[in-house]
Amino acid sequence: MQPSPARGTRDLWWGLARISSVEPIRKLAYGALAASVAAALGIGGAGSTPAAAGGFSYQQMAPVGGIVLPGSPYRWQSFTLGRRHRVTVVERVDREGGFVSRRWHLNGNWHLSAPAYDNTGAGLAGDESVLVLSRYDPEPRGLRLRTHLGILDAGPHQLHGPNRLRRVSLPGDDVVYAVSPDGSTVFLAHTLNPPPREPRFTIQPYDLRNDRLLPAKAISGNGEILRGVATTRTQDASGHHVFTLYTQWSGGRRTVRQSRTYLLALDTVAPALRRLELPRLRGWKNPLQLRLHLEAAAGRLTITTAAGRHGDRRGKVIARIPLRRLEAGPP
Repeated sequence: MQPSPARGTRDLWWGLARISSVEPIRKLAYGALAASVAAALGIGGAGSTPAAAGGFSYQQMAPVGGIVLPGSPYRWQSFTLGRRHRVTVVERVDREGGFVSRRWHLNGNWHLSAPAYDNTGAGLAGDESVLVLSRYDPEPRGLRLRTHLGILDAGPHQLHGPNRLRRVSLPGDDVVYAVSPDGSTVFLAHTLNPPPREPRFTIQPYDLRNDRLLPAKAISGNGEILRGVATTRTQDASGHHVFTLYTQWSGGRRTVRQSRTYLLALDTVAPALRRLELPRLRGWKNPLQLRLHLEAAAGRLTITTAAGRHGDRRGKVIARIPLRRLEAGPP
């Protein structure tokens, strides 16, 4: 979900034009992903293989609109220049006025992460001190053997401050899922099976302060292998609580008979994972068009249909979920 601008601000949102002009590969990849998943779930025509939804890994997807934390006056975005010698520019843009207040130049082809189909960005700490990027690698036929992350120190420096990028190389195929509010831990969705089968994954934390990958069981309630396509996500202002909607499907290789939807809630401070089945959405016709919104004041999550540009308008309300249903307890 792209949150609406804070009171008194007007978000010019010119990142779309910039990114599409310098990175057509990203734009084409997103279109291929949309077509693949939509066909897999039988949206807009006959589907082929349901598992084709996992055929285009989310690891290589960049959020077209950048990253905006709820209530933040900034938009974070990245774009890559050059063909032979790639340089990635990361910018912090003031949403009121649209001018660049911070800029970094990084060697190599790096991008922000969009772990869900709605293209919502992830990887920024709640205090905006740490930004986690992923290195763009040529798509393999199966899973990548290693994932390369770039940890950018986004603390208070001058406009063209030092490029404090720390590189981390991890075994396996991972996507940046969330970052704790203080930037001490990054949570990764670790892919377990190659396309075109249905995505299977686990959530795994990486301790940035001690540079070590923690086991999946370090997250309370994280005792199972998860399945499905991440359709939409949202979080609170600090990144303490992250909510993601997933869709699974059943059926043969050519048609989808039924889909099921569940909600995954991640606590990034006292690491815990909660899964909530949503039987009301079983067999929903267009699950990829669902959007998730957090109404903190009302203490609930709202699921709506997609509407408006950039997700700033809500469609029809489908379900409301009290946050108390996601409190700690047996999953």
